Amino acid sequence: MHPGSRPTIRLATLATAALLAVACAQTPKPVTVTDTITASAVVESIDHAARTATLRTADGRALAVRAGPDVRNFDQVKAGDRLRVSFTDALAAEVIKPGSGVTSVTPSVSRAAAGAMPSGSLALATQGVVKVQSVDAANNRVTVTGADGVPVTLNVRDAQAQQFIRGLKAGDEVQLTYTESVAVSVEPVR
Repeated sequence: MHPGSRPTIRLATLATAALLAVACAQTPKPVTVTDTITASAVVESIDHAARTATLRTADGRALAVRAGPDVRNFDQVKAGDRLRVSFTDALAAEVIKPGSGVTSVTPSVSRAAAGAMPSGSLALATQGVVKVQSVDAANNRVTVTGADGVPVTLNVRDAQAQQFIRGLKAGDEVQLTYTESVAVSVEPVR
């Protein structure tokens, strides 16, 4: 090895390491954006035989509801109990290696154990992969195509998601997981 080549090799190695560090730093960290809306109502009256109840919302509206046969422990609900409902949607995004994405739809259901107050939840998680066509970071927009090949431009409003798209580049593949869920519970009057 020529004595003068050693610094050149070291310099080339350092330059390569620096480029790799910059390339790795540019891949955005996975992001999840979640939104939850919660509502509650008070059980105003109940008919256990007919499996119906009248609920009064916080703004004073009356709602008539019927509990299906899958609602466990309905006989424990009494006038004055509080019904709480939470709707949540979440979107998770992560840059992945091309071709490594997953496409799936996964439902999940839970309900109260026998003897407990009525409660339950239902969720649906949908996974898919999109390919980034372009990023307009100045206007917080990203254009992607899904499996159907149709380009869609998204206006990104969440600050974390805006940071995420700033690290994207055309050609990146992004694994998306969109989850919608609803949870219902009855709390006894105290």
